[in-house]
Order: sequence, then structure tokens, then C-alpha cells
Amino acid sequence: MSEHTAGSENVAGSEHTAGSEHTAGSGSGPGAARDLEIEPDKIEAVAGIVEEQARALRRRLDERTPALTVAPPAEDIVSVHAAEAWNTLITEGDGCYVERVRAYEAGLVELAARLRLASREYAENEQDNAAALHGAGGN
Repeated sequence: MSEHTAGSENVAGSEHTAGSEHTAGSGSGPGAARDLEIEPDKIEAVAGIVEEQARALRRRLDERTPALTVAPPAEDIVSVHAAEAWNTLITEGDGCYVERVRAYEAGLVELAARLRLASREYAENEQDNAAALHGAGGN
């Protein structure tokens, strides 16, 4: 995504958001339509970063999950139940924290895939639009 220019909105970190003060070339006032510049190569780069972070999270979780499981410090009923409760909450039960983090990691992988798909579709649509304009006598 490109830097903010008059009449366009920088999607990542723009100073101006929809509904903000009037900007030169942005239409007739607050909330007016603006040009949105999309750069498929940068979307691909973002997808790569998201996927890389997902892999790093998976590696760290795989490495550290065994250390999160605790054994009871003694054989008395309180120690056994406390260790079981901890392990169920953190590493073993349905909806445990480790399972939630794995679901988050899967969501990151899915996000990266969707970003890549959107980038490809956008590039294809731009090519189709350019070809249609060229075929209709446009430049």
C-alpha cells in the first residue's frame, strides 16, 4: 500500500480515515469516497510475514507445551486434583489454552492464504480491466 497522497487513502496507518475532515481531492466532504491504492506485491509481503509469524508461534508452542504440563508434587488428593485441573485448563482439555493458541495459529495461516488470494484476484481484475479498456479503444 502506498504512501498517503491527496485523494487517496493509505490503508495501513493513514492519518485520515473515512469520515474524517475534508482532504483535497477526496470528494465533497466528510465521508466522501476516496481512491484506494492497492499494491498486490505488498499484500503478498504481508501474507508472508503473517505466515512466518504463524510458523514461529507453532514452533514455540511445540517446544514449550511439554513444560506446561505439571505432575502432582505429592500423591495426596489435593495435589493430584490441582495438577489435573491445571493440565486440563492449560494443555489437555477441550478449549484449553494450548488448543486456543493452535486455533489462533491456524487463523493466521488462513489469513495469509486469504491475503494471497485477494492479491491474485485483484491483480487479475486489474489486468482484465486494462484489457477491456484497451479493447474498447481506451489507452
